[in-house]
Amino acid sequence: MEFDEFVRRVQNRAQMASTGEAVRAIHATLQTLGECLHRQETDGPAAQLPKEIGAYLTLGDANGDQILSLNESYHRTDEQESVDYPVAVYHITRGW
Repeated sequence: MEFDEFVRRVQNRAQMASTGEAVRAIHATLQTLGECLHRQETDGPAAQLPKEIGAYLTLGDANGDQILSLNESYHRTDEQESVDYPVAVYHITRGW
């Protein structure tokens, strides 16, 4: 799948107003996920995504020692996305 198509699908599913909003949500979600994985665990999933998006998995401090509850991951994502908690939850649960 191409970058534009991936972003468009997330944008449509989460009913986001702009592609910029969708990219921020994708970035925040994948960076949070990447911070909970060892670097070698990010390579496989990153390869399945468009190159520009897969890179978000490797932006965090991926040493795999962070264990986040679902609530903690939502909070981390809302901080990185710069949106309110309910908005981040909606983006994560509807966008994917």
